[in-house]
Amino acid sequence: MPESCNIISRGPCDASSPSTTSEQPIATLKAHVVSAAGEKLATVDDFALTSGTPTSGIWTTRSRVQLTELGSYRIDVEATDAQGAHITAERTGRLSYMVRTVFDPLIPSRTTIDYAHRNVTVRGRAYGIRPGSGVRKPLGQGFPISLSINYLDKQGGYAGFDHADLTTDAKGRFRHSLTLKMGAEFTATYPYSNDHLWYLSGTSDKLIVKATESATQVQVHVDPARINAGDPLTVSGLARWRSLAGWRPLADTTLNVWVENTNDAPRSVTTDAEGRYSLKFVPYTTGTINVAYYSEDPFKANVTTTVAFTVAHPSSFADFTAVRQAAEVAVSGHLAFSGSVSEPAAGHWRARFAGDQNFQDALSQSVEVGAAQ
Repeated sequence: MPESCNIISRGPCDASSPSTTSEQPIATLKAHVVSAAGEKLATVDDFALTSGTPTSGIWTTRSRVQLTELGSYRIDVEATDAQGAHITAERTGRLSYMVRTVFDPLIPSRTTIDYAHRNVTVRGRAYGIRPGSGVRKPLGQGFPISLSINYLDKQGGYAGFDHADLTTDAKGRFRHSLTLKMGAEFTATYPYSNDHLWYLSGTSDKLIVKATESATQVQVHVDPARINAGDPLTVSGLARWRSLAGWRPLADTTLNVWVENTNDAPRSVTTDAEGRYSLKFVPYTTGTINVAYYSEDPFKANVTTTVAFTVAHPSSFADFTAVRQAAEVAVSGHLAFSGSVSEPAAGHWRARFAGDQNFQDALSQSVEVGAAQ
């Protein structure tokens, strides 16, 4: 005989799954839906073993229970084992006979917003799936809908929350219009309502309306691009953004500054009313300067401009010699060079380094060399 038998609802409106334990294999199962007054309203007897064993397993039916009224009902179970022993277990569980609420995808009047176009209307429609028939029909008039609005920052993270309390019309439709301050994620929910008992709460899929960023630009001019070590570097430029009417200055705006290989350079600079800026600093060595516009403004893009500059360090000759060797003059010295020049006449000799991107010009001391004999 079954030692224990109970019923567990697979869902509020679907068939049920009794769990049985018995010394002998279970042969048949019946589940009765019983009213509060004790009246049998429906019987389900097409159970099949879906997991476990015939002596300890889960039995499932795919039948939909057909009841007249929504509500919560008692479940009684009958079980018969392979030897014909029979048992009835009353009140083994309850069936919640409820309408499941679902939503069509939310529809926005626009999928993106910008500075000039931030008014958005979100429309939706809520439905109920009947527990007996499985038919999907629009909810009627007066069902409450909570529309959640999660604002999104430029990185897609949550930056604030708002909501709207709405009500469905006779066809289950609802709508909400608002002016967005940034991109947002919308979710519609039918919450529990005492005015509509036996309707399960439900939530729509998420709808995201993104903010379109306007282009920004930071111009960086280094003058001169090559300086001698110890001299100041002058940096200037213009910061602007592209509005619907064209480029406009980023006025009175702080720009971030980062200089490679120079720790004591300015970390920021502020534009004037025309979006222009200027700064000076003495760099240690060759590197780059980065000037960046960064803002939480969801409608303006962040931008960084990088420009290279060169610092020419001093150079000098550690030594220089010029010696007559017949009709030639042998020269050598440091900056590490040596060679000979065909020149029979007497004169004064110097070595000159013309410099390059990283070192300044250099000129050696003068050495007098006599004429060839």
